[in-house]
Amino acid sequence: MPNDVRSRPAARERGRAALLWLFRRLSAPLLGRQRPPSSVRRVLIIRPDHLGDVLFTTPALERWREAAAGRIATTLSVGPWARDIAEHGPPVEDIEVFPYPGFTRAPKGAPWAPYILLWREAKRLRRRHFDLAVILRFDHWWAGLLCYLAGIPLRLGYDTIPLRCFLTHAVPYAGIQHEVQRNLTLIEHALALAGLTLSPPTEFPRLIFQLAEEDREAVRRLLAGRGLDTGRPRVVLHPSAGAAVKEWPAERFAEVGDALAKQFDAHILITGARADISQAWKVAALMREEAVVIAGRTTLGQLAALLAESDLVIGADSGPMHLAVAVGTPTVHLFGPADPALFGPWSERPADHIVIRAGCPCAPCNRLDFPPEELPRHRCMETISTAEVLRAAAEQLGRQ
Repeated sequence: MPNDVRSRPAARERGRAALLWLFRRLSAPLLGRQRPPSSVRRVLIIRPDHLGDVLFTTPALERWREAAAGRIATTLSVGPWARDIAEHGPPVEDIEVFPYPGFTRAPKGAPWAPYILLWREAKRLRRRHFDLAVILRFDHWWAGLLCYLAGIPLRLGYDTIPLRCFLTHAVPYAGIQHEVQRNLTLIEHALALAGLTLSPPTEFPRLIFQLAEEDREAVRRLLAGRGLDTGRPRVVLHPSAGAAVKEWPAERFAEVGDALAKQFDAHILITGARADISQAWKVAALMREEAVVIAGRTTLGQLAALLAESDLVIGADSGPMHLAVAVGTPTVHLFGPADPALFGPWSERPADHIVIRAGCPCAPCNRLDFPPEELPRHRCMETISTAEVLRAAAEQLGRQ
């Protein structure tokens, strides 16, 4: 979850909303009246986030596919960082990538750069003649403005400040709901707007990640080459979390790895992206038992296949942890600032996924954008003890 509306002062949000409302009122005569289409034939679905949040959209995308395939041309727009996860999800006729500002995890450039990008993309989307835009991210006012400038006549999203400025159909945002359920709710409204009917689902709406056989085979070769294809259990440690405030101390991961290697004779694997290699090796260097560092050595599809071949995955709240849930591997999730009621493991087998929450009164705050100089004052993850994680891991491995 990137920096979101809950992490910014309310006064700032109200000020931004006032400016955006003023812009809309002044720009409406220039853009002309956007007439509702006689029928919905082209739909744009937007989710700008990273791995975990895009995985959370897959049940909703599958629900949409079941009703719309062959009847409505559907385009899914994601960041370039999420193309792989989108391509492994439910089939969509068209997947486009766009570097949504605020989600690039790159240093900020000139303050006007996002708006130049916005105008260019709006002009391009205008030529696509979409009838309906569905903005799945609950607070993404930037996408709302984009779709408004692109002249998309029906714009559906959650009724939050300031996204509501640019919506034609705003769905109430209230109560505590998992992100998967929120995505499903918006898609149900989109189905109604498009005049599509679908019977209520009869099965649990699972996360979808389609494993490719070539990725499975690549992982089998990797495991065999490292001597990890024995009958011993394979335990994955995933120490990175996408935001420093969500990370658990490396020395505690090392303690867990050592204990599980001894108690269960487990192979310990440490995963991560290329950017996480140093963090993975730090955990391995702190361990007394042998660990195999896989960080930076797999594609996303191969990582998913590796997780599917493992017996347990342990890590802080992150996209790869949800990927483990999607492929059916038991997990131990460590939560600090993020709320597991909103972003916890989503599975029809909840017993397979143990959540351990930070034991401090301010958690969950759902704020991830603390600057580096403030991080020492926000150590909620350190309230999770090694003993707690070991008990949960032993429980999961003991059930297998």
